[in-house]
Amino acid sequence: MAFGGAVSGRPLEDFCIISAIEPIDTKVEHHANVSLVAWQMELPPSGQKVELGYFADDFRQFFNVRRLDIQVTEFFPEDFLVTLANRDLRDVALDAGSFAINGHVYGLRPWDVKLHAEPSLFPYHAHLCLEGLPIHAWTKQAVAQAVVDVSAEDEASTFQAKMDAFLQEVPNALP
Repeated sequence: MAFGGAVSGRPLEDFCIISAIEPIDTKVEHHANVSLVAWQMELPPSGQKVELGYFADDFRQFFNVRRLDIQVTEFFPEDFLVTLANRDLRDVALDAGSFAINGHVYGLRPWDVKLHAEPSLFPYHAHLCLEGLPIHAWTKQAVAQAVVDVSAEDEASTFQAKMDAFLQEVPNALP
C-alpha cells in the first residue's frame, strides 16, 4: 500500500478511520455508559420548548435522582444531553423510554458517538485534533468555528471553500 506522494498511488477507500487520543476515548466510553439524550415530544399550545433547568428538575423529580447525580446540557438536534452518576441510573431512565410530568412529555434514548454521524467519501486522509471541544459540541458548525473564523451567514460556504483550498494543497505538501 502506497502512502504519501502522488494521489494516484493511494487507494480510494469508502471508509474513514479517525484515531483519537486516550482522553477522548475515555470520555466517549464514559458517555456511552452513563449518558442519554432527551427531547421534548409534545410542545405546549404556546409552542415554547421547556428550558434546561425545568427539564433537569422534571427529570430529577420523575426518576428520583439527586441533584449531584445528574448533569444536563443542551444538545443538538435533540434538546438535552443527560449525564448521570452511574449506568444503573441511566438504565432505569432508558427502560422508561419516555416520561410525562408537569404537563411535559419527554423522549429518551442512549447517547452514542455515532448517533448523528454522516458517511462521507473523501480521497484524502487527514488528522485533525481539536482540544477543549466538549463532546456534546461535536457538530459541523462547532468544527467550522474552531477551524476557521467565519460569520453565521456564510459559515458553510466559507468553510467549504477553505476546506477545498486546503485539500487542493494537500497532494503538493505530501513528500
